[in-house]
Amino acid sequence: RTSQIATVVQRLAALHRADGTIALHVSFGTRLPVLRVGTRRTTVATPTGVALTVANSAIVRRLPGVRALALTRWSVLDSARKFLGVPYLWVGRSGYAVDCSGFTSIVDMTHGRLIPLDANDQEQSGRYVAVGAQRRAELLFYEPVGAYTHVAFYLGSGRRLQAPQTG
Repeated sequence: RTSQIATVVQRLAALHRADGTIALHVSFGTRLPVLRVGTRRTTVATPTGVALTVANSAIVRRLPGVRALALTRWSVLDSARKFLGVPYLWVGRSGYAVDCSGFTSIVDMTHGRLIPLDANDQEQSGRYVAVGAQRRAELLFYEPVGAYTHVAFYLGSGRRLQAPQTG
């Protein structure tokens, strides 16, 4: 066992048994202890203690306390784009399905920025930026009806990336 952690950086990654069959798929942002490192695959421990392997291309190995991915505007947006086409699911926060705040929180978490899970709480934990002064990868908040109920990543040029709604 090493002191490293493997963080999944693909939308979904397959974990394989020793015989090569797929045991399960795990989501972007999943963190698992590293047991062994190979040239193509890394052996990780599941929460139940089962040793499975994952492709090195699907993960980043890191020490605890070190962010899995760089916290730059471009890298955050690259990660966010991996969720294009993912279904909407209220309280979803995985590579299988997301809601707006689950989407922003899982992407930010993998880049080492911890934000709350709820859109209104995310807005309360940030700082205000005037409309027109926002920069790429900043969060945009919508629908203030006593509380903000929607959040999206700002892409630049008036565009946003979001998990908008069911359907």
